[in-house]
Amino acid sequence: MDSVDACRSADDAPEPAPEATPARRRGRKAGLPATTAIAQELRRRREMLHLSVRAAAARTGVPFSVICEIERGRRVPSLTTYAKLRQGLGLEVPPTVLLPPRVDAGLLLDEHLTALAACVMSRRGGPLADLAAALGISVAAVREGLLRIADRLEAVGFGAIEDSVEVRLVPVSAAAPALAALDTMETSPQLRVEEFEAICAVAHLGLATRTQVEQFLGGRDCELLLRRLVGRGVLERVVRDPDMVGAPVLYRVTAAAIAATGHSSLESLQRYLAEAVAVADEAVPGSVEVLGRPMAQDAGEGRASTAEDVSADC
Repeated sequence: MDSVDACRSADDAPEPAPEATPARRRGRKAGLPATTAIAQELRRRREMLHLSVRAAAARTGVPFSVICEIERGRRVPSLTTYAKLRQGLGLEVPPTVLLPPRVDAGLLLDEHLTALAACVMSRRGGPLADLAAALGISVAAVREGLLRIADRLEAVGFGAIEDSVEVRLVPVSAAAPALAALDTMETSPQLRVEEFEAICAVAHLGLATRTQVEQFLGGRDCELLLRRLVGRGVLERVVRDPDMVGAPVLYRVTAAAIAATGHSSLESLQRYLAEAVAVADEAVPGSVEVLGRPMAQDAGEGRASTAEDVSADC
């Protein structure tokens, strides 16, 4: 007998004879009320109002079969259905009874632990209440789970520290020196071709003004390009004389720029560029070919300019 048939029997048929009662009790069949709060309240209000299931369905607009399944604990009503039942029958249970029950610490499954480890790693920790809400478990279960995933976290170099309010990840002692060294390393930026050319021009000159860089790049306007490279930390401005009004801004490459070119030092990069300038000048006198583009050579010399050279040019 399915739930609809059970409701129809309970609603339309007379009360069963006393001798039939033991047969119905075996195995807690569908005719008995469920123990969930929403099921008990629904049946209590319906019977208090002396309404049959069909009458309750007509009064609330909720289908007959749905009410049957809710009363037998086979269905959890949606918020819309709950609102109809509450308005039509005056249910007194709060909407929180619709929430799924939280998992106790003793009922944690491996899937809970896997999800907890993923949440903690992705957020580097977080409030215990947030983790509990995300996983559908209690805060106590989260704390228990943190203890049970400690070996998983340690395997990837982290330990979890919680203070009853939130949890945070810290590197294990064996990984701390490597992480500290990694933090001190400068990351080589990914450069566009025009950015790479501007860096090479500044490196070749040693110190360069915007005008000199634009000459090396074939007369292109480089104001925004130089500003962007300064912002990215691959070029820096050099103040030659703060008291000198109208003095042009000088640029020089940073360690990050040198690393981005694949060289270990400025001298190594300058030697490479000087050789490239010399080779290009032999092929086409009066110009150099660096990175595939012709650039005007500085004073006809294949060497890096000094600060005095820049001052004389200005």
